[in-house]
Amino acid sequence: MLKEIKEEELARSKWLAAAERMTERLERTGITQYVELQFDLKRMLWRSFLSGIARGLGYVIGFTVLGAFLLVVLRKLAETPLGQSIVGWLANWLQ
Repeated sequence: MLKEIKEEELARSKWLAAAERMTERLERTGITQYVELQFDLKRMLWRSFLSGIARGLGYVIGFTVLGAFLLVVLRKLAETPLGQSIVGWLANWLQ
């Protein structure tokens, strides 16, 4: 009987230790801030709004850089004889 009680206490202490480790890991991941954010509608909407603005600004900047790079490549390509025919075909196709 005493042996069974000690085994139960050992099992319980193992579970408690595992639960404490899991709690520490969850606290390190910042899950509590995430849960608090879910219940604060005003903060969540504000963060979503700012996130959308940042994403849109990133798209605009990325498209601008990509477009500028494409124009530079087309300009360099237009200096070659083969490139002139390709750029001419592309200009006609776009019209």
